Parts: sequence; structure tokens; C-alpha cells
Amino acid sequence: PCSHHGKTPPCADALIAAGVARVVVSVTDPDIRVAGRGLSMLQAAGIAVETGVLEAEGCAALAAYLTRQTKKRPYVTLKLAVSSDGMLGRLAAGQVAITGPVSRGQVHVLRAETDAILIGIGTALADDPELTCRLQGLEVRSPVRVVLDPRLELPVTSKLARTARDVPVLLVTGDDGEPDPAFSARRKALEAFGVEVVQCDPRRLDTLLVALATRGISSLLVEGGARTAQSFLDAGLVDRILLFGGATPLGSDGVASPCVPGRVPAGFSLRHTARYGADSLQDYERDD
Repeated sequence: PCSHHGKTPPCADALIAAGVARVVVSVTDPDIRVAGRGLSMLQAAGIAVETGVLEAEGCAALAAYLTRQTKKRPYVTLKLAVSSDGMLGRLAAGQVAITGPVSRGQVHVLRAETDAILIGIGTALADDPELTCRLQGLEVRSPVRVVLDPRLELPVTSKLARTARDVPVLLVTGDDGEPDPAFSARRKALEAFGVEVVQCDPRRLDTLLVALATRGISSLLVEGGARTAQSFLDAGLVDRILLFGGATPLGSDGVASPCVPGRVPAGFSLRHTARYGADSLQDYERDD
């Protein structure tokens, strides 16, 4: 329980005032404003305190919060939908259905559970995605949408730009130094639609994640495409990999996935599997 004043008074004070006799804690809070002080307050008031109960389960449930507090970045989940021959899509074909409706429904649940979702500009241009949660009743849980867009190429006619006032859109672009009139014009046009342009080198993913964490974003879902996924893997910034496997091949003109079911980078272990109709799910987590 917290011991500091934020949006509400300290929880520790409320527990003491309520006359609670015993408090059971799974995970102690790493927030430096708390750092055990709440528990000390309870013990000083004569309340029995037991810690470390189901700690592993507690850490799993609080993975996003704990990552932001200890690593100063969001917990990153890489989600890939992979065809039976290991492809993410087809070149210049736009969105290609790889998995079925049940799997896609699970992805929308995942979006509702996540603070922000990220793609590269290549995927934004090829697929024109909306990246919202479209399950009835969960629309308000749509994540903040982040696009790595170094040259501000996102069209104002895109679904992302046209819905930016409903669900926030952040375009991450670098600072080239010399002002470019065309770049400035694109920025003004996008900002007029409610898009927020963030100056941060898209190649410095670690810096970007720190910037997102300062906005209170604890969990980030990376959805595509192949280059963006590989960049996060190469930077060692992926905590969880979700591989949705489709039953149909895409052929030789497909875009190869950096991960396929049963073969992921070293340092990840399979934690869970599931079936969604003809599709499969493999859930991997970092060993550390």
C-alpha cells in the first residue's frame, strides 16, 4: 500500500484508520515514493504484515507496471500473425488475412489490455490500419497508436489521421536539423487532424520507450511489420512474443517473419499454447 499523497491520500493511512488486523502482500512496490514505507507504517501501527505470497504470480500480473518502475520503459509484447510457410503478408498486397476471426478477436482483447500499440510507417502505408479495439463495449479501451514515421509520410487521408481526435496518434520522427518546407507543411497538415508529432530518433528505440514511459505508458504492443519487429528484437527490447499461426501458406512472394512457431530468438521460453479454430497461438517470454 502506498504511503504518499497523489490523486488520493495514502492507502496505508486508510488501512490503519479502518482497523485492519492483517495485510497479505504478493509483491512489494518498487516505486521510490513507497519503497516499503507503507508496510513500515502498517507494522508500526501493530498490523500483521506478510509479504511474498504468490510472488511469481503477482509479478506476472504486474509485469507492465514493474517494468516501467524498474527499467523506466514499457513492457513490450511483439505480436505476429504468421502463415503456415512463415510469412507475415505479401509484398504490395495490403492487408492479408492470415488468421481467422477468433484469433483476430483475441488480438482486439489484447489491444484493450495494452496502453499503446506501435507499427512502422511501411505497415501504415501498406495496410492503412486503424489499430483500435473494435469489440463491442471495449472501444473506449483502444490503445494510444504510435507510428515510426521519420519523414512524416502518413497521409492525412489515412484511417489513423482521420481518427486521431478520437484515439490519440503519435508520429515519431527524427530531427534532421535543417528545416524542410515540405516536411513542415506535412506536419502542420497532420497536426490539424489532431495527430501529435514527437521528435525522437525512430532508430533509438530505447530512447523512444523511455519517452513513452514518462507519459505513463506501461505496456506496448508492437504489431508490425517485419522490419520494425526485427529492430525491437535486435535491440533486446522485447519481453514477450505472441505468435498466431495460420493454417494457410502465402507463397514465395510473401514477407518472411523474423519469428515462426517453434523458432524464436535465444533467451525466450514457451510459456503457453492455445488453439483458436484452425489457428495456433504460442506465447513466449524472456527468460529473465
